[in-house]
Amino acid sequence: MRTVEGGLEGRNQRASDFERVSPLQVLGFKGPPLEHFNDKIKKVIYNASGYEKESDAKIRGFLRFVYTNDPSEDDFSIRLTKRVENLKQSERFREAYATMGIWEMDIRRQERKEALAEGRALGAEERSVEDAVIAVREFNIDPQLAAEKMKAPLEKVMEKLKQK
Repeated sequence: MRTVEGGLEGRNQRASDFERVSPLQVLGFKGPPLEHFNDKIKKVIYNASGYEKESDAKIRGFLRFVYTNDPSEDDFSIRLTKRVENLKQSERFREAYATMGIWEMDIRRQERKEALAEGRALGAEERSVEDAVIAVREFNIDPQLAAEKMKAPLEKVMEKLKQK
């Protein structure tokens, strides 16, 4: 079996061992190990600003294009730029793009409404628990009756009573 020099923490490792470590770990990043989902997906992360250091000419050209937005060096980048320009001129694309923005705004607006409603419900529950606790402590009302009258969960009222 082939071994790879270096690897994690300077140990020799078999090439197959790299399937079980994250790319970040191989690069020397510390932290908890990432989960391995055994989904056969390979992820490669490039730093576009380091395009000069890439040995593969096609990848170097693409990274240069991503970093500089200048397609002058490679055929793929030139074709990609032309395609983007054609899409920008397309009325159908612009309409879809604008609609997507509106759709995303609608989703965000709905999410905010739901979050606000959830926050209000949690606040109302907290207030009902506090009111039930006050009723128990100041007026010697049975906790179950206080929780029922204040429409508060009995478990939370009992928990709050134990705290103070």
